[in-house]
Amino acid sequence: MTPNSEIEKKIKELKEKKEKYEEKLKFLYKNFRGVIHEDSSSEIKYTQIKVYESFMHSIEEEIKKLEEDETSEKTYVPVVRRNSTKTTF
Repeated sequence: MTPNSEIEKKIKELKEKKEKYEEKLKFLYKNFRGVIHEDSSSEIKYTQIKVYESFMHSIEEEIKKLEEDETSEKTYVPVVRRNSTKTTF
């Protein structure tokens, strides 16, 4: 398996995770009416929403990084240095 296909596979898995958690987040938003004072249920829902939002953000950042790595690998040109046997004092 080539490095690019591994990156593509990882990106695909992350996009699937993102879709899954987007659906969960939409469901939580649909039923959320804000944090009610001294209501532990609404506080727990708010915490869940914030955790999912953070998780979504980290997935998006990882996808972005992997896509950048994928394009940089395609454009990589190795540098060959000649006359590297020179000795300097």
